[in-house]
Amino acid sequence: MQPSDSPARSAALAEIGALESSCAELEAALQEHDWERLDSAIGSARRITHSLEKELEREDLDRDEAFDTLVRERLERIHAIRDRQIVRLSAYHEELGERLKTFVKFKAYARSIGANSIPPRRAGLDSQR
Repeated sequence: MQPSDSPARSAALAEIGALESSCAELEAALQEHDWERLDSAIGSARRITHSLEKELEREDLDRDEAFDTLVRERLERIHAIRDRQIVRLSAYHEELGERLKTFVKFKAYARSIGANSIPPRRAGLDSQR
């Protein structure tokens, strides 16, 4: 039996395809530093993952070794992509934290020499945009 011969298999593979598409959406949002779009894509990926779990637990899903291998390979590829995205997002988070520490030090120094009103400095926080 081919991996997409039954409706249950087709539905499971469609969810995996949707999850792969959501990885691409996450990647685009991450590269553009579009945090609202990234948040939306993460929510969408979470819903797709839940739906995929339900599809893979269906009683009428006719599973065999070939189907399980196909699913495992595709899910491992998705997992590797997501891991790389998390690493990059964590690095950006750390970099942003360092920038914020620099601003805090600057404000503390400015106050120590008598500056009463220091204007907010947000330029440069997201210089990639």
